[in-house]
Amino acid sequence: NVQMAKFAEQAERYEEMMEATRTVAEMGVELTVEERSLLSVAYKNVVGAKRSSWKTLSALDARQTDAPSKELTQMYLRKVEGELSSVCEQIIALLDRYLIPKATEAEPKVFYLKMHGDYWRYLAEVSGSDTKAAAAERALAAYKAAQELAVKHLSTTHPIRLGLALNFSVFYYEILGLPGDACALARQAFDDSCKDLDNLNEESYKDATLIMQLLRDNLTLWTADSSLVMAPPSRAMSEHDAQVSAHEARMSLRGAQVSCQDAQVSDYDDAQILDMMLRCLDMMLAPGGTPPILHGESGCVGDWSLQWMLDGLFLEPVDSRWILPARETNELRLRNK
Repeated sequence: NVQMAKFAEQAERYEEMMEATRTVAEMGVELTVEERSLLSVAYKNVVGAKRSSWKTLSALDARQTDAPSKELTQMYLRKVEGELSSVCEQIIALLDRYLIPKATEAEPKVFYLKMHGDYWRYLAEVSGSDTKAAAAERALAAYKAAQELAVKHLSTTHPIRLGLALNFSVFYYEILGLPGDACALARQAFDDSCKDLDNLNEESYKDATLIMQLLRDNLTLWTADSSLVMAPPSRAMSEHDAQVSAHEARMSLRGAQVSCQDAQVSDYDDAQILDMMLRCLDMMLAPGGTPPILHGESGCVGDWSLQWMLDGLFLEPVDSRWILPARETNELRLRNK
């Protein structure tokens, strides 16, 4: 069944992948990391497609004005809701009956409790007012139990802990309508993980920063869309705040650098300037590091800030003196200020 699940995933036949992984879960033994990952991918894709259909139909229903069309749309909407609810209830039953009780370590238990919260959240999304509160209550209980275990046993940069914070904060914002709690949870997870990024290898760094980017994107969206008034940052950043801002900048620059590489950008100015700024930030993030000065054979001097250079990141400016390499410079040399 595990091999069948892998074949089904490669063929993008997620309904069959879901059935194969369900059979494995019902064997009543603790799943391996690979098996639980296959299970998660299968149910996520099946439910994800149905959630997308439900959102599309809900938007169509809201726009219908004539009675026959509205009746047809609502009938179709109820059909999709039934399918979505059935799959969610199936995985919740598997989690309650087999997966959570059989988890002996903190990591799989947090993983399954997070899943438990996620699928109750999906049920709350499509439930009527009479059942939404009950589904939301179950989701909240699962997320809180997962969060308590994660804080106690998983590192701040662990992908499962970060993914939990991401989904739990979305639950606060979208289901409970608590933007303040959502932002507080997302910001805390982001700030805590920033402190430990320097201790990660390259692969773990990529895994952590991918989810951190989503946390930051949500924070930007929520603070812009809600009536929350966020206190403006102080001009004088603490050492920790500067580290957080530098890590945020580095994440965005890494994404831009990967985009350039994927597009096979050969233009010296674009590719080398990205590399230059990444190297600057690496020096700032090093223990005792300070903003570097860059210089070339001939260069231009300017008082620039990270916020000016990284337009749109909403970072507190870090004032320093930069000497940028001339366009014809073929070698960058770095030295501390």
